[in-house]
Amino acid sequence: TGKAVVALNGKMVERLHLAQAEKLLAKAAAVRA
Repeated sequence: TGKAVVALNGKMVERLHLAQAEKLLAKAAAVRA
């Protein structure tokens, strides 16, 4: 292992992009709260 890639919904997504997506979701959740 050790690859900077994870399987998400059958697609290969870079961990960096995944982290950025999580930050965006966190901001969206904060705005809704």
